[in-house]
Amino acid sequence: MNMMSAWFLFQGVLFMGIAFFSMGFVNIWKKIARLFNLVDHPGARKIHAAPVPYLGGASIFFAVWGILVAGMIFMYYGSEMVDYLNRYPFRYLANIEIVRREIAGLFIGSLIIFLVGLVDDWRKLSPLQKILGQCIAALVVFFFDIRITFFLPSPWMHLLLTVFWVVLITNTFNLLDNMNGLSSGVAVIVSFFLWVIAVLTHQFLISILLVIFGASVLGFWFHNFRRGSIFLGDAGSLFLGFFLSIIVVLQTFAVRQEHPWLVFFLPFSIFALPLYDTLSVVFIRLKKGASPFQGDKNHFSHRLVNLGLSREGAVCFIYLVCIMTGFTSLAFLASQTLALHLLFILQLALLFVIISILEYLGRKNSNGNT
Repeated sequence: MNMMSAWFLFQGVLFMGIAFFSMGFVNIWKKIARLFNLVDHPGARKIHAAPVPYLGGASIFFAVWGILVAGMIFMYYGSEMVDYLNRYPFRYLANIEIVRREIAGLFIGSLIIFLVGLVDDWRKLSPLQKILGQCIAALVVFFFDIRITFFLPSPWMHLLLTVFWVVLITNTFNLLDNMNGLSSGVAVIVSFFLWVIAVLTHQFLISILLVIFGASVLGFWFHNFRRGSIFLGDAGSLFLGFFLSIIVVLQTFAVRQEHPWLVFFLPFSIFALPLYDTLSVVFIRLKKGASPFQGDKNHFSHRLVNLGLSREGAVCFIYLVCIMTGFTSLAFLASQTLALHLLFILQLALLFVIISILEYLGRKNSNGNT
């Protein structure tokens, strides 16, 4: 077995092991949530008839960071005892201390986001307080050298761009958490395509972070998609978006040196569906004269249900769109010419134009039949 085959086998075994561990770990947090009455009670905008425990996000947070910290300790102290781990590409894991500052920043920022969400699940924060907490977390990672520079000359531009990106993606997954399995399922799909890009571009540490994250989320998804026996809560949905936004900042998306602006398309393609949901629901709320922070049933998933899909059908439809946009990003990465890159950008834009047209015609037809 060559080294790359061993690497893929290692990651596959790691993914399955963490997923099964996370699946069992969730049960502990169900009991803790009920013990401290951290449950989502039935209401006008809820479909469950009995209280459902929050803290699904806690199970993901502690699974990700517990496994990551344990792995770092082993790689730091154990790699010298295991000669196999000093070979390519495993040697990159043995040198994980090189990025310990970034990992520390990611942990502190994640902890802040998790605590903000946990307080919101417990006592309900105002939208402004939640945004402020997200900005603080983004500032923390920035000062730990996790930042978007994009060839801009001013550090203030780097700061504003980093905070904007982190807050935007964090909120997209928070807003996406409106049906069982939706936010967590999309997070797994997004992390998969980011993982593929990391592997293709030999970013081995990033790929391991995504394996740990994706497997931990998948273990929670198993309890949430069909059974709905535990919810993410804001602590979970905010953490999903925050973690993925930081991974994108850490990851390299090299496409064409003569057109560096094309780098933006890869992450935006992978996150296209969550961004579409956020932008469309904010547009609808503003059009109705409502606050963009006011909860309602105007999300993309709700609109699909109104057009005739079941709730599970709407969630699966969104999964398929995410997979399509993910494959578009991979095709974009493999393209060698500017013309092909522009063609894939146009294709992605047309996909959401078609979805918007079908939504409009569906609503028009539905209104005409009532």
